[in-house]
Amino acid sequence: MVEINSFKTDVIDNFSNSIKTILDNSHKKFLNEGVISFELSKSLTLIEENKENIFQNYPYFIDVSIPKQKLYVEIKYIRGIPSNEKIPVTNRFGQILNDMAKLSQKVEEGSRVVIVVTEQVQITHFKNQDKRFIGKEDFIFDVNEEDIKEWESVGSREDKIKYDLRKVKNIRILRNINIGELTIIVYLINEN
Repeated sequence: MVEINSFKTDVIDNFSNSIKTILDNSHKKFLNEGVISFELSKSLTLIEENKENIFQNYPYFIDVSIPKQKLYVEIKYIRGIPSNEKIPVTNRFGQILNDMAKLSQKVEEGSRVVIVVTEQVQITHFKNQDKRFIGKEDFIFDVNEEDIKEWESVGSREDKIKYDLRKVKNIRILRNINIGELTIIVYLINEN
């Protein structure tokens, strides 16, 4: 099983520095979920030397995983719309909840992580939706039935919660990092 403190510090520090380098050299226009997944996979070599043990979209179509170490990561990159129209932040929040529920339902044992790379507009929405999602590092909160009822109503018809939110028992904020105009928040779901 992955050592979560090593993941929290070494891997996430390396990953956030990689994202910062991309932003410094090419701005956000070249950043997407594929690039973010690739950068995370590169950073995971700090805890898994054999690159062949690091997978993308496997198993269960999980974004990045090291099944040998029981580490499973979903990534969300929430950015503005090129046309400068209003970003559908409620739908994005629903997608994050869906990823948390997906990991809780599909992964029976191991470290379940959701990494959100986003602009300030989403952080503001988190404050309005549920301020616990933008708490300080190592803040842990239990999920109760009232949370589930409220969260199930989030999102549009196209982005309905597809997985059972009742499987999400607790959420821990591992990291909350500001990089220029972006923020990276790393959540650990159902910490054992």
